[in-house]
Amino acid sequence: MRGITTGSLVGIIVLCIAACSPESQSAAPTQNDVEPVKLTILKISPELSDGDERTNLSGAACAPSGQCLLAGDEKRFVRLFRLAGDTLVPGEPLFLLPDKDADGKEMKEADTEGIAYSDGYFYIVGSHSNSKKAKVQQSRHFVARIPLRPAGGFEDLGSAGKPSGGLVMKNLDHLINAEPAFQPYLKHAAGELKSGGAGFTEDQHGPNIEGVAVTGDTMWVGFRGPVDSGGAFLYEIKLSQLFGGVPPTRILHQLQLGSTPDGIGQGVRDLAAVRDGLLILAGPEMRSDPDPTPDQSVQCQRACPQPELFLWKMGQQPRRIADLGNRFKGDSPEAIVVLEETNDVYRILLLSDGMARSEPVLLEVRKRAS
Repeated sequence: MRGITTGSLVGIIVLCIAACSPESQSAAPTQNDVEPVKLTILKISPELSDGDERTNLSGAACAPSGQCLLAGDEKRFVRLFRLAGDTLVPGEPLFLLPDKDADGKEMKEADTEGIAYSDGYFYIVGSHSNSKKAKVQQSRHFVARIPLRPAGGFEDLGSAGKPSGGLVMKNLDHLINAEPAFQPYLKHAAGELKSGGAGFTEDQHGPNIEGVAVTGDTMWVGFRGPVDSGGAFLYEIKLSQLFGGVPPTRILHQLQLGSTPDGIGQGVRDLAAVRDGLLILAGPEMRSDPDPTPDQSVQCQRACPQPELFLWKMGQQPRRIADLGNRFKGDSPEAIVVLEETNDVYRILLLSDGMARSEPVLLEVRKRAS
């Protein structure tokens, strides 16, 4: 995904983070390899009035033109937005799902977890996971592609009763169902996988997609879970197969993204394509315990969000380039958008999921030769 060049944003740098020491080929670097320097925030205006949307920001991407999409994982739509100075300005919704499925069952959420942009198209991915109550929800099982008009905007945004007519919908169920590494975490019934590729819930290490990026003909799909002793999982899939009528194959990668201080393995929370590879936003696989409250009266004690950024180059282990620290009031950073990449820095928009309603953050991460 190519980031938009936003010269007006250069003066709105809100978090400066030094890059880490040269990459190790084995274990992820320690937190002492990076040092936070500065922090301020952006704002959302007008504020998102729907609490389910505002407290569940989970994915975002921008085209070079400045057209952006934002996802709240509890909704059936993604939302257009733009950046204006130090403000994220929400726009109209673009609907992904109808209000009811073919059987008349209500479709409450898409559980959208990642958005990417490349070469005229936005790509939107659902979690492909079970609900928190271990129920199969087909609405979560999708990979969507929608074209952006050359002049900007979309031909059809859809409505509350029907999805956008520009969407092409696929899913990754057959890959996930057959994945050898995931078999310990998939439920079986009479020796066969349940309909829809149902896995355990995320807190039982069930397969759970949370990030997507696109480079050329390749879609990269990052899993928050499962995470095992080998690290987090990443799929490499050809777009020409997925959207070309050919059953896609996958290359499976496993990456060491470290663990939290209490030993919870870190998975992928989002991905973004850059010149030298992929940026990976990493965070705990498991849900924090207890969940924070809006007034922060409950302090996190387990799997506390302390997100980190890694740079991954093919054939190498990821290199930690930024430790974002515990500065999000218990919320979980879940979306990164590369707004600009120069020879020296990445400028990145970061969005968070959580009851504390953390504001958007603009990161400036300095590059350093590996």
